[in-house]
Amino acid sequence: MGMGHCASSSWTLKDTTLIEKTCRKEWNAFNDLMKKHNITLQDVALHLQDRPDVNVDDDVLKAFDVLTKQFKKKTKLELELGLHDSPNDGDRYDDVDGTFWMIGDVMKFTPAGKKYSKYLTYSRWVTFG
Repeated sequence: MGMGHCASSSWTLKDTTLIEKTCRKEWNAFNDLMKKHNITLQDVALHLQDRPDVNVDDDVLKAFDVLTKQFKKKTKLELELGLHDSPNDGDRYDDVDGTFWMIGDVMKFTPAGKKYSKYLTYSRWVTFG
């Protein structure tokens, strides 16, 4: 089977401002638990990609779940954590590298998507494999 690049794209947050503004308590709890357990956001993303070599404590995963559910409740938008290794798996023109936050339910700019559109950017990247 041949190898090649596969195009990917998603609406992504430009930074964490929207998360911090809408879910401050949950955001702080999630970050505090990551610090307590010496876990990075990249560790969480790797764990969510079913990497067996990365362990994340259950209370961190629970805090992540609470954060994403509260975000959905308050914004009507889906919040997902992404991870992309642009130098090794992508291309120099990728809009993302490392961890990033993907936002669902905005492709048609629902009322919720329109309301928060100033916080979003549509990102593109490729993956080699």
